[in-house]
Amino acid sequence: NVLMTVALNKYRSNAIKVLEQEIANCLKLVFPEEDYNVRIDWKTNSGSGEPSAVMMIGKRMPDGTYDYMPPSLQNGGLAKQLISFSAVSSILAMLGCKCIFVDEAFNSGDGRSLQELAPLLMSLLDKGIQITGIEHKMQVFDGLPRRVFDLQKNRITGSVSIVETNDYNMDDLKEVSKLAQSLEELKPDAKEDTVDTIDDWLLTN
Repeated sequence: NVLMTVALNKYRSNAIKVLEQEIANCLKLVFPEEDYNVRIDWKTNSGSGEPSAVMMIGKRMPDGTYDYMPPSLQNGGLAKQLISFSAVSSILAMLGCKCIFVDEAFNSGDGRSLQELAPLLMSLLDKGIQITGIEHKMQVFDGLPRRVFDLQKNRITGSVSIVETNDYNMDDLKEVSKLAQSLEELKPDAKEDTVDTIDDWLLTN
């Protein structure tokens, strides 16, 4: 039992460490000037014994320390949505999922701020992850390789039909796919005891 507890604690610590770093990396791609740090606190309920994890987002203060707050207290709706998306996409990546489904995940952003999401979304494409989303604000995907289905809903029958299909920057997508495949082929076979990135995590779990 002691050995199992030690192994479980090490596994959990590695998972939390990877998640903290990956979520912070996602945030820095969109808000580099904020210098966000991420802390995940793991605890067990003293009554029920059920485990839980609480994510805290830290912003660097002038003295170099971080002031941590829960995501719900961050300024701006887009920041909150970005934190949620970063956490979910990082967890899915750790599970080896290659597809993310979103429904107006960034509807709090305006035209200019939405365009700043491109580096984050492109980083997911670089990893070979497909993003499937329902979106009314097309600025979210500006400049990204994508296939867009324009849908129309019949308000009487409730059925939805495809009105038009358009491809954008698909040559870039082919290059991204080649890069993702190359990175997959370059993965080493050896396993390490500690992990620092999601790729390391997938190799060791």
